[in-house]
Amino acid sequence: MFSRYWVLACLLILAMTPTPTFVSMERGVPVPPWYRDAVFVVTELGSWPSADTSLIGEVANSVARWSWEMELDPSLTLAVMRVENPWLKPDTVSYAGAVGLMQVMPRFWAESFPECGETLVDIDTNVCKGTKILRHYIDRADGDLRMGLLAYNGCHSKICEKYSNNVQGYID
Repeated sequence: MFSRYWVLACLLILAMTPTPTFVSMERGVPVPPWYRDAVFVVTELGSWPSADTSLIGEVANSVARWSWEMELDPSLTLAVMRVENPWLKPDTVSYAGAVGLMQVMPRFWAESFPECGETLVDIDTNVCKGTKILRHYIDRADGDLRMGLLAYNGCHSKICEKYSNNVQGYID
């Protein structure tokens, strides 16, 4: 488990992250509805053995915010990210050309969701697009998480069940 100091250090990193949506703890400033999830995400990311710890605060803010916006459990977003990019390297490009933390395929999604931004190696842009894509596929599968995950991975048949099982293994 984590020491108390590790959790406090992660919370400090989260508080210092220069994300425009982060909350000031001053009196009278509203706390966004996803703030509690950001604290949970910091703790979870800290347990990833190969994660780049310098990015935990920024990643936690994005995961919490966009999971909340897309009505996804942040555990699900983290599980997808852990299968796709356990190193938390925003500039990772797969052999198939998928980019970033959530391994978004530019040839299919680069022009989609312009409100997220354009640069897929940007953490917030990538998590925004990744969660919107994930929500799209889950909705298209009538809420069937397994089939939504398979579609997110680019597989539309039961042959590829390993991906869905890997993601769900990090949630359970």
